Amino acid sequence: NVCGTREIIRLATHTSTCIPVQYISTISVLSSGFNQELSIDEIPPDDLVSGYAQSKWVAEKLITKASQLGLPVVIYRLGSICAATETGACNRNDIHTLLVAAIIKISCYRETEINTHFNGLPVDFTAKSIVYLSSIQPEVYGNVYHVLNLDSEVPFKCIIDDIRRCGIQLNNVSDEEWQVKLKTITDRDGLFESVGGFLLENTSNKGCILSASNFKNAISSLNFLSLDKDYVFKWLNFILHHIVR
Repeated sequence: NVCGTREIIRLATHTSTCIPVQYISTISVLSSGFNQELSIDEIPPDDLVSGYAQSKWVAEKLITKASQLGLPVVIYRLGSICAATETGACNRNDIHTLLVAAIIKISCYRETEINTHFNGLPVDFTAKSIVYLSSIQPEVYGNVYHVLNLDSEVPFKCIIDDIRRCGIQLNNVSDEEWQVKLKTITDRDGLFESVGGFLLENTSNKGCILSASNFKNAISSLNFLSLDKDYVFKWLNFILHHIVR
């Protein structure tokens, strides 16, 4: 992340006319207690545990410094990105996709997860939003956007109900039994083995306190499709046919 960002800055400034940079970051750079669309200069790295979050924080510092020196920059901090609205196609390595796939494979889910919800932003709408904001330059230069979906959430219970409608029998189990069953999953690509530790935690959101007001106001003219039953069905259908085999 750091070296790549440094090369982007070098490329963007290699001539006298700077090339504007649309920089993709992550909400993982936010330390505990920081939820606004603030400059990285106002966010300490104290609570960042993972190497990924730490490297993205350093990379944002680099790109912000370049912006302060005159490089036109827009920073997009992405949250959870989910399946495409038309096809249901999704990243098979995404933690939420793997959670649903695991539930289908072991025919159960944790009872403690039933009251949580999922509020990802569809990948096609995410791309559309970034392209739109990049097209209204220079109004957006210097801005930071939290690219989040705070207005349309899918209750985890609805996902469970839709899986059952596909003819799959599911049982609710305790956290302890979930951990035992999760370790029984075998898959030829080793995906579940590599992310098993993450699936042992609650991966759906119990509540979101992050602000995305800058982003929401900036894309108000775009038509956002809600994460309705049809959307969830397309997502599940893709998982069943392309991931759970």
